[in-house]
Amino acid sequence: MIEVVASMARGPVFLAGELLECLITFTNPMSHLSTSASSEMLAWASAQIHCQFHASENRVALPAQGNKQDVQADSDTVLIPSRGERGQCVLDTPPKILFCDLRLDPGESKTYSYSEVVPVDGPPSFRGQAVKLGEDIIGTFNFSEGDIPCLQYSVSLQSEEEIQQQYQRRPGQAVSVTGHGRHLESCLHTASSHFSLPIPLNVTPGFSTDIATLRWRLHFEFVTAREPMEPPTVLQNQSEVTVWAGAEHVDVDTFSWNLPIKVLPTNPALASYVSQFTGTNSINI
Repeated sequence: MIEVVASMARGPVFLAGELLECLITFTNPMSHLSTSASSEMLAWASAQIHCQFHASENRVALPAQGNKQDVQADSDTVLIPSRGERGQCVLDTPPKILFCDLRLDPGESKTYSYSEVVPVDGPPSFRGQAVKLGEDIIGTFNFSEGDIPCLQYSVSLQSEEEIQQQYQRRPGQAVSVTGHGRHLESCLHTASSHFSLPIPLNVTPGFSTDIATLRWRLHFEFVTAREPMEPPTVLQNQSEVTVWAGAEHVDVDTFSWNLPIKVLPTNPALASYVSQFTGTNSINI
């Protein structure tokens, strides 16, 4: 048995066009003191960047793969990264040979370095006015010049996922909307108000491919009175405390507004802190 450990010191998140560097260590874990210890052999090993596209089969009709085949696909010793995987392979860089004819004695380890530039035309992984992931969206409202008072408003950060028409599973398939945070404020007789919504580090920035498009927006909802409402009056130099109670019944109208925004990638080192993936993985072969 040989233990293989792949480690990326900078973390698992990279931007397109960046240089990915990975150290791969091969170890014979058997102790030389063991009676069953023996040397282990590997004919060869290679490394490459591989991107597999997954989509909900209920929403997306994936395009045909075509007739692309590996000339040696019938051989079980040939590495085909997409073999046994759901979805489709949308990107794979040429394999780079790490070694040939490796021999490891009991307790021995050898480390090899793999580096590759992440292709700039590769799609983003889907597992986050221009704002960046991890930043706060800050906005203000000025209600001082309105004749009709606003009683309450809410602001939601939302993403819209739209499947291109030719790949929709059903005609007229609705856009999928996901909420990522909401701010609610009561603002009757308020001259101004503000809101702050953080963009999570673990979401995906906006993108568009031949199959799907991801957009971002701020969704506003306002509750307004149908008639003007007189604000409470406080007499000048009044020494007693004045208590004002809101009306028990107010005729209201509601309306909504969607403001498109552009969400950009952030520093990969920051995104690595909240990534569900680790910078180190291992297998036994």
